[in-house]
Amino acid sequence: MAVDVQAAGITGTVLVQAADTYEDSFYILSVASKSSAIAAVVGWLPFDRTEEAQEALSLFKNSSVIKGFRFLTHTYEDSRWILGSGVSKTLFAA
Repeated sequence: MAVDVQAAGITGTVLVQAADTYEDSFYILSVASKSSAIAAVVGWLPFDRTEEAQEALSLFKNSSVIKGFRFLTHTYEDSRWILGSGVSKTLFAA
């Protein structure tokens, strides 16, 4: 664990995705694999594309550090998209 993190008394951190892309999720997973200070990762899934999300979950399930997923709603013109039937289908299929 990084010396500064230990000195501050922090026992673990969570790295959270900042972009709605697979690249961002895979990047933060690679960072987590190199740092014992990172205890968990919150990645991204395309919640509005059920079949694709299920395929992505099958890849991510092999990672013990990934603990959840999120989708940025503030970057969309209509943030109510998250209430759509595609998103519900994805969430209930998981």
